[in-house]
Amino acid sequence: MNETNTFNSVWDAIADTPEQTANLQARAELIQKITIIIKAND
Repeated sequence: MNETNTFNSVWDAIADTPEQTANLQARAELIQKITIIIKAND
């Protein structure tokens, strides 16, 4: 039977270090904010 891994976030699952996790999380949040601003300003 296969062992199932669980993670706190998708970033934890794909990153090798906590620093990489934090970086990916910050970049994703920035992209979301930029997307909101662009949509609000057409």
